[in-house]
Amino acid sequence: MAAASLEPVISADAQAIAVGMPHTTDGPGRVFTFSNSAGTWVEGGTLQGNGTPLFDGFGLALAFDGGDTFVGAPSDGIGGAVYAFGVADAIFAGTFDTPP
Repeated sequence: MAAASLEPVISADAQAIAVGMPHTTDGPGRVFTFSNSAGTWVEGGTLQGNGTPLFDGFGLALAFDGGDTFVGAPSDGIGGAVYAFGVADAIFAGTFDTPP
């Protein structure tokens, strides 16, 4: 995991855990995912925004909805951004800029 300057942000349900590291010392924020496989937690991968800038807070807000993970980056652009990822395949699905 990346070196962090603040505590991680965690979102979890019975089948998945996402650990956001929004303030890292070695690059943009990122989110580490884990899934429950027959009672054993397995690391799933690392989520990063597509070209997210340093200090954008990527990973500061996390939410699950079905098979998707939504990651907030409140300091990305004007008004922040929300990134959507498929939990199972960790494929970037899009960026939804929030209005100012």
